[in-house]
Amino acid sequence: EELDWVILAEKDVSEAFAPLVYLRNSTFIMGIVGILVLAAVAIFISKGITSPIRRLVAHAHNIANGNLHEEIRVKSKDEIGSLASSFDTMRIELGKSFKNIETRERQQAAISELGLRALEDPDINTLLNEAVSITALALGVEYCKILELLPDGKALLLMAGVGWKEGCVGHATVDTGTNSQAGYTLISDKPVIVDDMRTEKRFSAPSLLVDHGVVSGMSIIIKGKDRPFGVMGVHTTRKRTFTRDDANFLLSVSNVIADAIERKRLSAHIDHVARYDILTDLPNRILFIDRVTRAVSHAKREKEQIAVLYL
Repeated sequence: EELDWVILAEKDVSEAFAPLVYLRNSTFIMGIVGILVLAAVAIFISKGITSPIRRLVAHAHNIANGNLHEEIRVKSKDEIGSLASSFDTMRIELGKSFKNIETRERQQAAISELGLRALEDPDINTLLNEAVSITALALGVEYCKILELLPDGKALLLMAGVGWKEGCVGHATVDTGTNSQAGYTLISDKPVIVDDMRTEKRFSAPSLLVDHGVVSGMSIIIKGKDRPFGVMGVHTTRKRTFTRDDANFLLSVSNVIADAIERKRLSAHIDHVARYDILTDLPNRILFIDRVTRAVSHAKREKEQIAVLYL
């Protein structure tokens, strides 16, 4: 049987909408947090991109200012890291190029200095001693030597050198032929470069080099008019590969020495022809007058008496 009843329930509005308000507030808070997280991530990513770029730009400025010694430390594995690696390779190669240029300039200055000294017409022994000192300094080696080919052609005498033990210069000799690097140089008639004497197969290492612990070296012939004057060589106790430019420098030095020796020889020959008879090779009138003039001058200066004997 039907009843005409109505059930009415009353609820507070805030209570009724509380779930919706909670959902709204939670969504808002989560949105704010999400935005902050995204902002933080964006800042982190942007710093990860811009920081290496800023360091790379700073290194580029250093390179432009000539500072080639500071390593570019950007270790990322992305495109920026590859770019940084390329920059560092460029820095290293530029450093090598500048060093080579400085070396060539130093060598050219050394050749010019030696050439000027040769034109001053010094004593040959003086020129040889200056040549070995200048060459050793220009090439950065411990040992430099000039060997003169002895008259019998079987050995070479150490005429001038730097770095060698006391008593070697003027006394030490090395054999010609394949018994020494210098002897092999006379045979080959071209620059001989030794990267490692311990593994050299073309010739034997002479005791002069073995006793001084020589590892690498380079030698070249000093030419003469009728036969070679000798050999010039540079040596070091560390393993080193001498370049074509180094060989050209040593060749230039040897040419300066050869020209100076030839000028001395021609000068001595001209002087001899001027003072000695061509047919008899006896002193001529010019030499006689010269010697008498000197004797008279000396006698006047020392207040002495002189006599001349004619035969």
